[in-house]
Amino acid sequence: MQLFSFFHQHRSILAHILFILLVLAAGWLPVVKFLEWGWEFTWDRAGQLTLGIMLLSFGPGLAVLAAFFFGHSSRASELGLTQGKFFYLIPAWFLFPLLAALAAAISVFAGFAEWDWHMGTASQNLYFSVSHNFILPTQHSPNPFALISGYLLFGPVVWFLPAWAEEIAWRGYLYQWLKKTGFWLTGILTGLVWWLWRLPLYLHGYIYIDKTTLALGISLCFALETGIVLTWLRRLSGNVFVPALAHATLFGSALIPLTFTRLNDPHWAHLQGIIGIIVLAVFISLGWIAGLFKSEHTA
Repeated sequence: MQLFSFFHQHRSILAHILFILLVLAAGWLPVVKFLEWGWEFTWDRAGQLTLGIMLLSFGPGLAVLAAFFFGHSSRASELGLTQGKFFYLIPAWFLFPLLAALAAAISVFAGFAEWDWHMGTASQNLYFSVSHNFILPTQHSPNPFALISGYLLFGPVVWFLPAWAEEIAWRGYLYQWLKKTGFWLTGILTGLVWWLWRLPLYLHGYIYIDKTTLALGISLCFALETGIVLTWLRRLSGNVFVPALAHATLFGSALIPLTFTRLNDPHWAHLQGIIGIIVLAVFISLGWIAGLFKSEHTA
């Protein structure tokens, strides 16, 4: 009887603990299994990793459902599933691509990347993924307009559902749980949980190839800054769909600068390198100076 009373009195806290445990399990256990399989399916590693990331993205959403069921909560507003201000979808669609393009230009100027206007790297990777052979001199690079259109128009659409499944956890459940602590702490903590969820991938060379401490530090800074920006979009729009679209562009349209450049050092170049961290830090600083990021929270 006392045990039942304890669970009833602390159901909300226990639901939060359950959510965190399930999120970490959903991020860590599948990656361990992927590594056991050695990524040896019927296609190349890039394709396997893309599918793996897409499937992993549904884990946080399932953790939210379990926490809601355990906590006996059913309010859609707690997940940001409200009407809000949908006109913020437009700036959300272009924010990260513009920041990514700026980071790419700075990376080239600083010598950490080189422009590849003929997309030799992109076309080689494309043909290699399809035929497992390197591109031949007689083969042509993909049409730039078609590639940009695909990334900018269709990429975010294709990736929206996995991004939304994540965001109902980060900018839905976690935001509702943490928002009373203020904007900055909410943004930082949601970014931290996101980083911890993806930590096994970083430990095995995701994005940064190696497993150095520098790579972990860069990925942590990127997650914290992205958490602040997406929390800002969540607060502005009043719903989770706007940050979900912005999140989707990280998978889709933000790849445009990467396609048109060759990376000389992935730790420094582009949006998820040190250059990108600086660009995001400047954007956040300017937003703070302009009064865009306030401590007050909204529903």
